[in-house]
Amino acid sequence: QALGVEFKLGVRVGKDLTLEDLRKQGFGFTFLGVGAAAGKKLGIPGEEVAGVLDVLSYLDEAKAKGQMELGEHVLVVGGGNSAMDAARSARRFVKKGTVDLVYRRTRAQMPADPEEIHDCLEEGVGLRDLLAPLRVASENGKVTGLVCGVMKLGAPDSSGRPRPVPTGEEITLPCTTLISAVGQ
Repeated sequence: QALGVEFKLGVRVGKDLTLEDLRKQGFGFTFLGVGAAAGKKLGIPGEEVAGVLDVLSYLDEAKAKGQMELGEHVLVVGGGNSAMDAARSARRFVKKGTVDLVYRRTRAQMPADPEEIHDCLEEGVGLRDLLAPLRVASENGKVTGLVCGVMKLGAPDSSGRPRPVPTGEEITLPCTTLISAVGQ
């Protein structure tokens, strides 16, 4: 502002104002600040209980605190780079216990960088593949597990990766903290 930059907050580009309107007003350059990213929920029953976190909130809190109490069994749902970041940091916080990635396809189909996956597994993070979250198990308002459908690989989907297909079998993975890392 001190340099003469004018801020227009709360403006809905495309509704209140168009980029063409700005050009007509003589603006040669425009910066659009579209807001902060937000973590994506799993979209399954029970995820509103304590101990279920989205990856962005978790990573922000982990960075700010430097240490977090996650309990003995952490599950990170997802196969991207942010899932690897969450799992690796959780592994450092959980001295005695388990940290596992839960992914609906296999390691070969994970979108994370291969080096990230390798490093994650080298640090002692487990991989529970071919499992799709169905619902969160809880007691007294606190997560106790994740009920998953067992999957098998089917025909490729629009991404070119084999589509996970339910087998009809379910298993419950115990957890004290569940981190959703399925997008933002």
